[in-house]
Amino acid sequence: MPSRKRRSIPTFLIPLLFLVIIGQLIWWMVFFRMQDQKMARMQEELDALQLERLERMTPEQPGLQETELAIQTDTGWKMKEEVILSRESESQRKRWMLLSESLFAFAVMGIGSYYVINAFRKEKDLLKEKELFLNSVSHELKTPIAGLQLNLQTLQKRSLGENQKEEILNDTIVQIRNLNSTVAQLLPGELTSEAGGKRTADLKAALDLAIENHRQLLESKKGRIHLNVSDMHLAIPEVLLGRALGHLIENSLMYGPEGVEIWIRIVDHPEHCHLVIEDNGPGVPPSDLSHIFDPLVRLNNHKGYIKGTGMGLYIVQEILHQWSAGIQAELREGGGLRMNLELPRAHS
Repeated sequence: MPSRKRRSIPTFLIPLLFLVIIGQLIWWMVFFRMQDQKMARMQEELDALQLERLERMTPEQPGLQETELAIQTDTGWKMKEEVILSRESESQRKRWMLLSESLFAFAVMGIGSYYVINAFRKEKDLLKEKELFLNSVSHELKTPIAGLQLNLQTLQKRSLGENQKEEILNDTIVQIRNLNSTVAQLLPGELTSEAGGKRTADLKAALDLAIENHRQLLESKKGRIHLNVSDMHLAIPEVLLGRALGHLIENSLMYGPEGVEIWIRIVDHPEHCHLVIEDNGPGVPPSDLSHIFDPLVRLNNHKGYIKGTGMGLYIVQEILHQWSAGIQAELREGGGLRMNLELPRAHS
C-alpha cells in the first residue's frame, strides 16, 4: 500500500490566523465600547426624565428638596455632583478594564504565535536534518557494500595469484570494518556496553588502537599525530575508550586540511586524567560550539559532502558519561578545536 504523504500546515497561515484573531478582538473592543456609550446615552435620557418628573412634583410637594440622585438648586433640579463623578469613574474603570484585557489578550496571542511559529520552524529544520541524515547513512552504507560486492565478484570471476587474493581479502576486511563502524554509530546503545572487554583501560594501548583503526585515513590525509602521553590505568573499558578516542581522531582527520596535525597530551591533575586532543583544522563557529555533541549535528554540511553520520561526538559523550567521565570542547588558539577529556583513574 503506498504511504500517504503527511500534509503540514504552511507556516504563513499561522501569522494570518493570528491577524484574524487580532481583528476579531479589535472588533469586540469597538463593539463593547459602542455598547458602553449607548448605555451612557440611555442613562442620560433616564436622568433627564427623572429631573423633569421632579420639576413637576415640586409644586405638589414643597418640602421635597433632595432625592438619592438629584438635588434642587436655584435654577431647578440637577443631578448630584457625586453621582456624576461616580458614573464617570465607573465608565473610566470599564474603559481601562477593556483596554487592559485586550492588551493582555494581544500579548498572549503574540507570545503564543511566536512559540508556535518557532516550533513549526524547528520541526521543519528537524525534518531536513533527518532527511540529510538518511541520505548520509545511505551514502555511507552504499560505499562499503559496493566495495565488498566488487571484491567478491573479482574473487569469483577471476583467477588470481595468492598475493592478489590476499590484497583483496585485506581490502574486504577494511571495508567490513568501515561498514561495522558506520552501523555502530547508528546504534549508540551498543557503544555504551562493555562489549565483553576489560573493565579498565591502559591509556596508551587505547590510543594506539584508535590510531591504528584510522591509519588509512591518516595516511590519505598526510596527517601527523604528536603523542605526549605516559601510560595510565583508567576506570573505563579499553574497547569503549578506544572507540571514543577513535571518533575524536577521525573527526580531526576528516574535517582537517591535508597535512592536518593532531596533538595528544596529558595535563597534570591530582584527581583524574586530563587528556587533551587538539588539531589545527578549521574549528567551528563559536555559536555552534555548544551543539557539536548533539545527535545528527553536522556543522560543515553547507561546505559540501563530508563523510559521517553526525553521531560521532554524541556517541563519545554518551560513552564517557556512562563511565563517570566528561568531555568539553573549546576553540584552539591559532585555529582548530581542542577537546578536554576528564577520565577516571583506576584504583590500584
